Amino acid sequence: MGSTDTQSFDDNWLFSRYGSQPDGLVKDEPKNLEAVTTNETNWEKLNLPHDWAIKGPFRIELRGETGKLPWKGIGWYRKHFTVPNSDSGKQIFVDFDGAMANAKIYLNGKYVGTWPFGYNSFRMNLTPFLKFGQENILAVRLDTENWDSRWYPGAGIYRHVWLVKTNPVHVGHWGTYVTTPNITKEAANVRVLVNVDNATNKPVKAV
Repeated sequence: MGSTDTQSFDDNWLFSRYGSQPDGLVKDEPKNLEAVTTNETNWEKLNLPHDWAIKGPFRIELRGETGKLPWKGIGWYRKHFTVPNSDSGKQIFVDFDGAMANAKIYLNGKYVGTWPFGYNSFRMNLTPFLKFGQENILAVRLDTENWDSRWYPGAGIYRHVWLVKTNPVHVGHWGTYVTTPNITKEAANVRVLVNVDNATNKPVKAV
């Protein structure tokens, strides 16, 4: 099955914020910000992890439980990157360790998937939308406008992101499970279950 290549995907992102702003005003969200042709001239350049509320003003009228920080809003992140032709035939994934919240993922203007939860890690398969050997644009929309919390929840891609390359036949994400159904002082039975993903159109024997 071969090995898995995991690379940091934290550097060289672009960011723009819409909806509720730090000053209490509201900035309209343009349509189709996932498009390849989106004008990025005024977008902020940054590296991840990034929390868009941390550098905001301390506003006394906001709730104390959430730190009186203006964390509600809509954030867009974009990243330009290239995957070499030598990786053609592999499966390419992006792993998010945490993104608050209601993430919608797009690649080259195409919808990839949604993950509503802010604290769980998640994986998206980029392979069907990827252009090997050419520039690709990953766009991420996050929305905390209708989120509520009794503590400061975070806002943005506040944990690390990874680009993961695997062979078409590979151990699935979180695909290894180890349990000990029987344990005594002298010995234990260990059960290992491995889920293997097959992205080919034919049966294969995995070793």
